[in-house]
Amino acid sequence: MSQPDWRSWGVHPIAFLMPSMTEEEYRGLRDDIAANGQRDPIERFEGKILDGRHRHRACVDLDIKPDYVNLPASTNPVTYVISKNLHRRHLTVSQRAVIAVGSTAALKLEAKRASGKQVNWEDLLPKPPLTLQAIQDRTLNANLQSPQVTLKNPEVADLAKAADVSVRSIRQAQVVQNKAIPEVAEAVAKRDVNIARAAQIATLPVAEQPAALAEAIAQTGTQKPRATPEEKAAEYDEAITSLLQALEPFEKECGKQLSRKPRTGTSSMTLHETTARNVWDAAKALRGLPKPKRVQLGGACI
Repeated sequence: MSQPDWRSWGVHPIAFLMPSMTEEEYRGLRDDIAANGQRDPIERFEGKILDGRHRHRACVDLDIKPDYVNLPASTNPVTYVISKNLHRRHLTVSQRAVIAVGSTAALKLEAKRASGKQVNWEDLLPKPPLTLQAIQDRTLNANLQSPQVTLKNPEVADLAKAADVSVRSIRQAQVVQNKAIPEVAEAVAKRDVNIARAAQIATLPVAEQPAALAEAIAQTGTQKPRATPEEKAAEYDEAITSLLQALEPFEKECGKQLSRKPRTGTSSMTLHETTARNVWDAAKALRGLPKPKRVQLGGACI
C-alpha cells in the first residue's frame, strides 16, 4: 500500500495534549525554518504526527519536504509528548496544570494499548463547540463533559511535581476537567483566563458558564481584574513551590557536604560550609511552612 503524501499527514490525537501555538509564535517558527532550515525532525507514531505538527504546517506552507522519523511501537506516546514539550515551550502555570490533568485519560488509554487491547485515540480529541440548544438542555449535561478524572492525593502530588506547579493548581485543573464546558479549558490553553478563574467558572451551572467565560475573557483583554483572595493564595503557593524546586538540587548537595563534617560552631566553619548550612536551614524552614488560606504579604491580607 502506498504511503500518503507528506503534505496530507494526519496529526495523532495525543499531540493535542499540548496547546497550539499562537499565530505570532507560528509565524516566528515558519520564518526561522525558511531562513535556517528545519532543525528538529517531525516525529510520527502509528503513521501520524506525534510531535512537530507546527513544523509540518510550516513545511507545507513553504513547500519544503520535512525531515521525519517514525517512532517504534514500544514508545509510550503520552509521556513522550509531555516530556518533550512541557518544559521546552513557554507554557504558563495554568497551561501546564491543564495538560497534566488532561493527560490522565491518555495515560489510561496507553496502559490499555500496552496490554494489547484496542484503543480509540479519537476519544481524546476536543469536543466541538456547544450549541445554545445543547447548553440549555440540561438532559445533555452528562454528555457535554470531558472524561471524569478522579485523582488520589499521591497522584495529585506526582502530577504537580511533573508539571512544576502547585497541588492547588492541579486540583483547580481537575475541577475544570470534570465540570467545565470545553470552551473553558480551551480559554486556558489560549491564555485567555488563568486556572484559578477557570475553576471558578466551572463551579457555575452549565447554562451560566458561557456568559461568565465571555466576561472573564473581556476583562483579560482590557485590564487585569483584581485578583481574588483564592487567586493570590494560588500565586503564593506557586512562588513557594517554584522556590523549593529551585532549591532542591542545592539542598541535596548541601546536605551531603554537611554530613561529611559535623557542625562544631559557626566560627569554625568555612564560608562554603556556612553557605551550605544557610541553604539547608532555609529549605527546611520553607518545607515546614503551612499553606494558609490567608497570608500576610506586603501589608495586604490575602
